[in-house]
Amino acid sequence: MNKTRRIQTLDGLPVYDATEPLWIEVIKEDVKPNRRKDPERCALAAACTRSLHVEARAYLSRLYIRHDDHWLRYQLPETVRQEVASFDRGGGFSEGTYRLPPLPPAKRSGGAFQGGKTSKLGRDRNTEQKRPSHRVVHGVRSHSPLMGGAIEHKPTKPTKE
Repeated sequence: MNKTRRIQTLDGLPVYDATEPLWIEVIKEDVKPNRRKDPERCALAAACTRSLHVEARAYLSRLYIRHDDHWLRYQLPETVRQEVASFDRGGGFSEGTYRLPPLPPAKRSGGAFQGGKTSKLGRDRNTEQKRPSHRVVHGVRSHSPLMGGAIEHKPTKPTKE
């Protein structure tokens, strides 16, 4: 049986999982109060735009970086999510260099733990107790519009120097 992967899009362009971590430096000029709760203009997105010369969108748990013909998706670690929430609620965004890792294999399209009928421990998922849903965080930006969907992996292109 031939299975087709669903490729999600953002602004009509395909979204792929990043395969390498991204290091971003947030400086004072990136942190402007009028950019709160705006995924396209917040401190983290502004730092990406300034340093990488690309369009970026920072949501509560994901960062999307636009390249010419596609978007790359990164995970926001807990430390960065706390900075985003603090910024959206009227606090600051600490200056510094942040490491944004690719999504773990279980969250990637075609990941080692996706699909199948049993959990990692070999138990039937249908009979296991359901995990509690994520808590709702108030006073901050929205979640990524692509949360929860599988995304096809695209090999990275060599960088031009």
